[in-house]
Amino acid sequence: MRNFPTLPKPPANKKFPDFLVVDARYPYEYTGGHIRGAKNLYTKDSIEKHFYGSNPHHLAQKENPNRRQIIIFHCEFSVERGPSMLRYLRKLDRLANRYPTLDYPEIYILKGGYKQFFADHREATTGSYAPMLDTKFTKELRHFRRKCKTLPAGKLI
Repeated sequence: MRNFPTLPKPPANKKFPDFLVVDARYPYEYTGGHIRGAKNLYTKDSIEKHFYGSNPHHLAQKENPNRRQIIIFHCEFSVERGPSMLRYLRKLDRLANRYPTLDYPEIYILKGGYKQFFADHREATTGSYAPMLDTKFTKELRHFRRKCKTLPAGKLI
C-alpha cells in the first residue's frame, strides 16, 4: 500500500487552494466509509442548496477573486453519479454567470472513484467501504435510485 502523500508547506507568500470533496454516493455508502472531510451531496437538490442556496458558498469566491477553490466530485467508480453531479453544478454555474465567468472554475472528477481511493489511501478514509450493490442495502439502493433518478431504469434491481 502506498503512503498518502503529504502536502509540502507553502512558501510564505503563497497559499494552498481551498478544496472540497463532494461524495455523490448514496448515504448508506457514505456512512459505510468516506474520504475524511468529504461532503455527501447525492441529489441535484443538495448540490443546488449547497452551492447556490440560502448560504451560497460562491459569495466567498466573488468577494475574493484571488481565492482558488477546487471541488472534487466522486462516486463509487466516478463513472455515473459523480460526473452527473459535476455536470449539474457546471450547468447551475453557467446559468448564474455570463460566459466566461464562473463561480466554480475548477471542478474535477476523482479518477477511479472511492473504490480506487480506498484501495490506495485507506488511511485517509473513515476506514471502510460499502459497495453500492451490497446485498445488505438492497432496500436503501431501491429507495435512493428512485429518489435520485441517477441511473437508467433498466439497472434498477
